Amino acid sequence: MPVRLLLAVFCVLLPLSAGVAAPSGKIAARPPRLGILHPYPRLCAQQEREQRDLRVLRLAYGIAYGGEQWRRPPWFYATEPGYEHPAGARSIRLDTTALWQWPRQEQPVDDAKSAGPEVPDPLEDWRKKLLAQVPGLALVSGGGRAEFTLGPPGGHPFLLVRLRGSGLLPHYASTRMGESRCQSWPTGTVFELQSGAMRYRLRRETGVAPHFNLTAFRHMAALRSAFARGKLEAILLEGEDLRGMLPPKNSARRLLLARMDGTQQLVLRIAKSFRDSLGGEGIAILSRAIARRKLAAQAGPGFAPSVVYLQPLLGAQLQDRRGPLLWDARLARRAWLKRRRGTGVLRLAVLDHPLLASLAHAVANQWKKTLGLSVVVRPLPAERFLVAENGPAWDLLLTAVDLDDGSLQDLWRPTLAVPAATETVSAAENAPPASTQLTAWETRLQRELPYLPLVRNTHFLLARSQLVLRRAKAICPACTLVDWKVHARRRR
Repeated sequence: MPVRLLLAVFCVLLPLSAGVAAPSGKIAARPPRLGILHPYPRLCAQQEREQRDLRVLRLAYGIAYGGEQWRRPPWFYATEPGYEHPAGARSIRLDTTALWQWPRQEQPVDDAKSAGPEVPDPLEDWRKKLLAQVPGLALVSGGGRAEFTLGPPGGHPFLLVRLRGSGLLPHYASTRMGESRCQSWPTGTVFELQSGAMRYRLRRETGVAPHFNLTAFRHMAALRSAFARGKLEAILLEGEDLRGMLPPKNSARRLLLARMDGTQQLVLRIAKSFRDSLGGEGIAILSRAIARRKLAAQAGPGFAPSVVYLQPLLGAQLQDRRGPLLWDARLARRAWLKRRRGTGVLRLAVLDHPLLASLAHAVANQWKKTLGLSVVVRPLPAERFLVAENGPAWDLLLTAVDLDDGSLQDLWRPTLAVPAATETVSAAENAPPASTQLTAWETRLQRELPYLPLVRNTHFLLARSQLVLRRAKAICPACTLVDWKVHARRRR
């Protein structure tokens, strides 16, 4: 009798347990609830953006870096394989149907009714900016199609990477009288302003890009409280946020911290006159005498030492520890003493910013200790720094460059660009795999040393569990686990 009773109970519970399993599957597929500290959002087209703004925009537009993505445009562009420019270029078209779900030859649905017979082109301002800032593009047709001709790939190896820049993300202007919009979000992305501690909520509900639910907070205390109460499953953090968000080292709370590379590098640019006098061998010795790991530790948890030139493009996939970016003080000193050539006093210009100035002084101290060099660090205000970038009054200049605004690609281009006359579409199609091509480019950059990378910026994601981290991988595919206890707060 007990056996029959147990069987009966089992038969009753079996369908109930099957019914409970379905919601858990839905929970696993649910977009992760994210939080971010974002006191001063800069999401309008004309604003200078910080790293937090870039992360939000990349989430909304489904922009990612890594793999072979540098060889193809973002998902909301479509190539036209049937069209070829007489000079060997191809056309590329903004897919307005995929991005906003309005027909290619029509205006946005919400504006068409009140626009009248003479409807302005909603993409005109964006198109002008794109053509002005991206070399190698030529307008083919206007209107909703937004079709362009791509220049020969050899003329600008990273042409498609520029289309991922936040300042060039497609947005259309409103045609309604008196209405001004900061951002026309892609279809399925909902932006809601909120009051109180929450600045805004941004979520993606439909579309090609990964789904998410992001809540922005003005203050760290509100963000920390929401995370502690389970309102958030994961948090997007910058380096300066870590100490305020992570628990003490001896806390038993289980948290998972993941890190990904950003698109920014802090670099030393080299004046042509100084390069000519020192030679490539001398520049390589200077590079060997820079302890980049110490610089990254001084800059804070939001930075990591640069290992290779092209690292912001592919992250950890491209590593070369044999190049001149490897620190070896003994080898550098020995090679420097063999040269027996004095350099006088080096002039190192830097923007008058606390972080950049401190790194410039750190580099000067390392060279003084290892090579016996005398370096004068000259912090300059912004207006004088812009003049110094193109002036003869410096030997080296410490500055920030970024894939996002194209300044990093501009440093690569003179060394890697192939004359357009020797490059054809068919040659580009038969090019070696991305990893082989990038390795060749990296070797060339390390051989010619057009500038010296110092450190790169990093972003973080704090998750509650492995399940949350797996769900968040869709929006942070390059995230890798790190030990959060290294960055945890100390108990007083």
